[in-house]
Formats: sequence, C-alpha cells, structure tokens
Amino acid sequence: MISLYNGPRDLLCRTLRLSKVKSMPILFQPPQDSIRNLIENGPRKLSADACPRILLDFVNETDPDRKALIAVSMIGVIINPHGKPHLPDTLQQLYNFETMLRAHNGDNGAAGPQDNVFDVQRRSRDHVIHALNTYLLGLLLIEKLDIDACETLEFQWKIASLFHDIGYPLEIAKKLIDQSILNLLNELVPEEIRGPEFKVNFKLSRFRTLTTGENALALIQNVFSSRWDLEASSSGSYNSCQNTGRIKHGVISSLLVMSHIDLLYKKNNPSDLPEGVNSGNGLSWGRQDFYESIVPACAAIMLHDASMSSFEQKKIKKNVAPLAWLLRVCDALQDWDRPHRGNPIGTPSAQYSIGISGDTIHFKCPQDRIGVIKGDLAAIDSLEQINIAPV
Repeated sequence: MISLYNGPRDLLCRTLRLSKVKSMPILFQPPQDSIRNLIENGPRKLSADACPRILLDFVNETDPDRKALIAVSMIGVIINPHGKPHLPDTLQQLYNFETMLRAHNGDNGAAGPQDNVFDVQRRSRDHVIHALNTYLLGLLLIEKLDIDACETLEFQWKIASLFHDIGYPLEIAKKLIDQSILNLLNELVPEEIRGPEFKVNFKLSRFRTLTTGENALALIQNVFSSRWDLEASSSGSYNSCQNTGRIKHGVISSLLVMSHIDLLYKKNNPSDLPEGVNSGNGLSWGRQDFYESIVPACAAIMLHDASMSSFEQKKIKKNVAPLAWLLRVCDALQDWDRPHRGNPIGTPSAQYSIGISGDTIHFKCPQDRIGVIKGDLAAIDSLEQINIAPV
C-alpha cells in the first residue's frame, strides 16, 4: 500500500497549510479599545508604567483639553524616572502653541481673522495627544507582533515616540514667515525683475555639535548605515533644510532632543566616562548609554517624516530597525482623537479599527486617510504585512 504522507514532517507541513486556510477570523477593534485592554492586562514585553490608572483616564477622556493635560502629566510620569527634567515641559509648550494656532482660526469652524492668509494654521492639528497615543500604539504592536524588545528598546521607544514632534513649532514658524511676508515679495513681480527668491533660513549649525565635540549628524548616520542597513543620509536631510529653507520637523526634533539630553549627560558626567558616575539616584549617565539609547532614538525621530527619496534604495525593515519601523508605522496610523481646525475633538477612535493576525496589521480608517497612510508607509519594507482599508 502506498502511503499518502512521506513521513511525519510531510504530515505536519500539510496540517499547517490546512490550518492557515481555516484560520480564525480577524478580530477588529477600535484602537483605543485594544490599547485599553493592553493597559488593563499589562504589556508582556515591556515593563508596565507606574500609573496605569492615569493611562486609562487618558484613553477614556473625551474632552480634548483635559486629554492633552493628562497626556503632558503622564509623559512626565513615564520619562522622569530616567532623569530627563524639563524634556516633558517642551510638550506643554507645544500644547500651548497649538492651542493658540487653532484658537486664532476658530476651532468652531468659522473663519478666523487671517483665514485667507495663514493656510498652514487651517491644517494645524494636535501633536501632544498624538505623542502619547503613538507611544501606546507602539506598545500594542510590540506585544501583538512579538517584536524583539531588546534591553534598550523600552527607553528608546519612550524618547522616540513621545518627543518625535517637538520641533513642529519651528517648522510652522518658518511657514508663517513665508506665507505672511516672503510669498508676497516673491510673487509681486516676475522673476526676471525680482532676481533671486527671497528666503529666510534658520541657522541650525549649533545643534550639530555636542558637548563632547562630536557631530550629531555623524552619530545618527552611523545608526542609519551600520545598525539599520539604510542608505538614508542625515547630513542630506539637514542640508536640504538649510539650502531650501523648508524645515522638516523630524530633523529639528531629532537635533533638539539630542542637544537637550546631551547637556544633561555633560552636567551629570562632566568627564564623559563611558560607564558614568554614581549620581545617587540610580542613574549613571554613562556616555555609552547615550550612544546606545539616545542616538538611535534621535535617528528614528529624524526618519519618521523623511521624504521617500531617503528610502529609494533600502526601506526600513522591522527585524533590522525595529525602532525606526515602529515610529514610522505608528506615526502614520495614529490620527484618532487629534483636534484640528474645524474639528475641535478630532476623529473618534470608533471610526478606526485594528486587527492583528500573525505578523500582519489590518487597519481600517476613513477613506480620506488611506492615501496619506500608504504614502507614509511606502518607506517600510514588506508593506504587504500592513493592510489598509476603508472602515
């Protein structure tokens, strides 16, 4: 008699193939429901934060002003054990700045006094609630996709996710200058009469040099090339900001965060000892920790809004650059509960849904978000593992 199977291995392979055909249906939930379940049960890969109750208050809050204030407070709770004073204060200032922008143009949808001039303000949306939601979404993906949470990923993810947008006010300031003054000059007469275009560039060179004398861009480039196998150029992104006058807040945010934390390391470890010093509060401030944790976090921040030209040759791989992958993906997907001009509470989480099957993310969102999300995720390798569809 001829055997139907060529041994146990063949039987197992056929069984696995059949199981895939009869796989369980994907469970879709609004993202905030999935995040709420994660907080209540405690993330398995990363240590739970000290105040899950406050995180639940944040998730459950519907008033955007109270939600933003909870976010700022909670981010302080998350980051302060790592000895980074005043870094969360930047988010409070960002909240004040964005509230001012939306108030100027009327969050009730009515045209503000400069509505026809400051187009950038009409598109202004929240980045503070977004920061904590991005952090929580990342915890969810780390848990469900079984991303390898190395020893330093927890701290890296806190820095990268919570502070990836703190350079946004500088980007907006540049656009406001262009729209209120320079565009009028540049469009007043034809180019043959005007001559070179009028531009105002922010001088960013001070941010490139750390207190150790090292070049911040070179450190970030080493992460791109040596650790993450990417051909993105940190100096290219920086020079583009300087040469064109168009500010990318990812570039500014990465350099701001690195400068801020570099000063704290120098203050607490003046000799830049690799292993650090005993500061009496459990923090060593070793320079080696700065290179291993802070620099990769800043590298991920620089990549989160980088143009697609940075990824023409090599895209971001989840198994090679999990931190950069997480930030690019979470920043693209997270858009619920983000107040913006004309919608003071943002699009509710109920209009989005997420389901994770194996190593594939299934994400449903409003139709007008699909093109934007897919454009941002074009920087990701194995894009077929992120399925975007209308809700």
